[in-house]
Amino acid sequence: MAIDFNPEDLITPIGRDDINDGFLRLLVGCVNKFGIQIPITLHAHGMLISGIVIANHKFFEAERNKIINGSPKDDDAGSALAEVFQQWQTRMEQENADPDKDVFDDRVTFIHLREAQFFVPGQAPIPQRPIHWRAKLAEISGFSLGQLAVDPS
Repeated sequence: MAIDFNPEDLITPIGRDDINDGFLRLLVGCVNKFGIQIPITLHAHGMLISGIVIANHKFFEAERNKIINGSPKDDDAGSALAEVFQQWQTRMEQENADPDKDVFDDRVTFIHLREAQFFVPGQAPIPQRPIHWRAKLAEISGFSLGQLAVDPS
């Protein structure tokens, strides 16, 4: 399988800090399109966020399930919110399945993680139980492939 993209798209113009990292956007586009998962550590606003990049629709599916499992059966507001997440999940699945959609699509503006934890120097990672997390790509100032872990000793 070949990934078709223009290498010039990976270059951020000098002086344009508002544009997200083209290579990170390509990685997220591949995750969304092909359903792969990539361990990653991100730097944003002085913190390290580490987890596994997942497809956008998988994020909405997981969050929808949290709402369903955490709401009473007769909770109309919870059901309505779960339906909104279902609609977003379906929309993302349809967009990702579009054979004409390029992995370097300009609409890829968010990154979605599972098993996300936040690392700050001198502190234990938070939360103790990893979570799903969504962030704007434009807010990420750096990344490395691989997921951080705490040495239990």
